Amino acid sequence: MLFSLIMAVFSAASFIFSRSPKSDIDPFYNSSPIYRVIDNPLLNLFLPLLFVALAVAADLLAGKKKTLKHKHIKAVLFLIALAGGLFSFWILTGGVRTPGDDQAQVYSAAALFNLGNYLNLSPGGYVDMYVQQLGYISYVRLIFLLFGNYNFQAVQYINCLWIVGIIYLSGRSIRHFSAHAFPQIIGSALMALFLPIHYLSSWVYGDIPFYFFQFLFVDSYLAYEKSRGKKDLFLMFFSGTLALVFRKNALIMLIACFIAFLFFDNAKAVNKIILSLLILMLPSLTVSAITSVYRNVSGYELKGGIPATCWISMGMNEEGKAGWFYNYSVPIYYMCDNDRELAGEYARNDIKERVSYLISNPKYAIGFYGRKIFTQWNDPFYNTQRKVEIDDPENAAGITEYLMDHEKGIFKLLSSFQFMIYVFALLYSVLVSGKKSVPENIILIYLTGGFLFSLIWEANSRYVLQYVLMLFPMAVMGISTVADGIFKAKIEKDFAKGGL
Repeated sequence: MLFSLIMAVFSAASFIFSRSPKSDIDPFYNSSPIYRVIDNPLLNLFLPLLFVALAVAADLLAGKKKTLKHKHIKAVLFLIALAGGLFSFWILTGGVRTPGDDQAQVYSAAALFNLGNYLNLSPGGYVDMYVQQLGYISYVRLIFLLFGNYNFQAVQYINCLWIVGIIYLSGRSIRHFSAHAFPQIIGSALMALFLPIHYLSSWVYGDIPFYFFQFLFVDSYLAYEKSRGKKDLFLMFFSGTLALVFRKNALIMLIACFIAFLFFDNAKAVNKIILSLLILMLPSLTVSAITSVYRNVSGYELKGGIPATCWISMGMNEEGKAGWFYNYSVPIYYMCDNDRELAGEYARNDIKERVSYLISNPKYAIGFYGRKIFTQWNDPFYNTQRKVEIDDPENAAGITEYLMDHEKGIFKLLSSFQFMIYVFALLYSVLVSGKKSVPENIILIYLTGGFLFSLIWEANSRYVLQYVLMLFPMAVMGISTVADGIFKAKIEKDFAKGGL
């Protein structure tokens, strides 16, 4: 019920307007002025109506059987995924995109570690503060060992392979909701058309591989719920572990699985408890083991980095505009002489003061969190638009030049795309709400948890993209449900005419 309410708000908001957070003004302070763009309702209806029409056409062509051999479905999904990967590759060929900011810190740390230099792990070093990056840094180190140290472009091109997997799995996972071919094909097609994924191909960070393992994890969970097979169970633990290695936010997904197993699984109580605990423990222990290895190799303590309370405190303030990033956490960490406990206490005091202020000013608090929600969830680009830009804009080539020159038009199309995903996910969530044991439970729990997390943490529309991607299977089923309803109505109408 809560999820349906959230999606209803998102659908209504995305139909009327879009938010475009940018950081191109005073970038030194990472300010994020908020721009509201009033949408064209007719344009927002264009894509939803188009895909429903395509779904109805597919029903009419296939008839009631909708048969397509399993191997043929997989082949079509792979071809769509391959086309998407090649599109990402095409974007990358448009010019060099040298990673900056956190990306530069991550890939330079990987290169230095390969040279035996672990100063980044010393107190106050980047990786000491962001110790959660060690998993991704280890992955980048491996790529550098294979393709040359500091070769960040190798990381970017390998992202294209992950994107192939993401597109394939986004369609493949829909087989758990529908045995028909069209929903699976449209699922992969929608993901292949979703530009923010392609824009992130140049992103030397853990997002893209994490998205792959996120889909693999959910797909394995859904398969295990049906088969109880050891292969699916292994894949679930394997992908869940690697998802957490690449992104700490994967913990929300693992907690969702924990809840789904504990309260919605049909297994015996003892088995449910064991599985629920293992799905949290094994990935967490793996991440801890990676940290221990670096601790032993480098000789530095690695006490956990900047405490979570710093990011929560940042997410409650206006300095970065509605909880967006500003230079808060690192100065506090340095001011406290790299003492995690002391920095955490400082942030907790700030949180108490801010909570007191918000309680005393309820009208402002509602406005603040409204802006925080919509700058994240109602940004059609999900803060990826700058990822397509190259080092030398004057020499942009191929599709890159087109994407850079037509940002406003693309923004409008993505606004329609966003509305389509939200409104059809809403429709399907209403259909399955109130049912105790449905495969969608893990997705519903995960997305609800992600929304709640976005309220308390540092704001960034790129951070919510992982949850939006998991809306795609539900949106596709929403499209399919509407199309099937129209198809059924037509059959009944034709039958009635024939009867007359």
